[in-house]
Amino acid sequence: LIDQHPHRIFISTDRREDLAGRLVREKWVDSIEKQKEARALIVATRSPEEFYTKIPGVLAEEGISVTEMNTQDGDLEAVFKSLVK
Repeated sequence: LIDQHPHRIFISTDRREDLAGRLVREKWVDSIEKQKEARALIVATRSPEEFYTKIPGVLAEEGISVTEMNTQDGDLEAVFKSLVK
């Protein structure tokens, strides 16, 4: 059931614009939100396995370093909120 809702992944990088520009072309990315924090993005995907498999290659190809990456949906409260929206 949770896979019917986009998974949200927080990514922090010094090259936020470059990463957003690259990810917007990927079929496994549903949306990208730039965060108020200048270096952060929230990437939404309905294909989390594909995202986590392919993101290292994308980062390597583009020469982009990430300082932080974590899921925004990793706890039960986040799952509950996404299901009751």
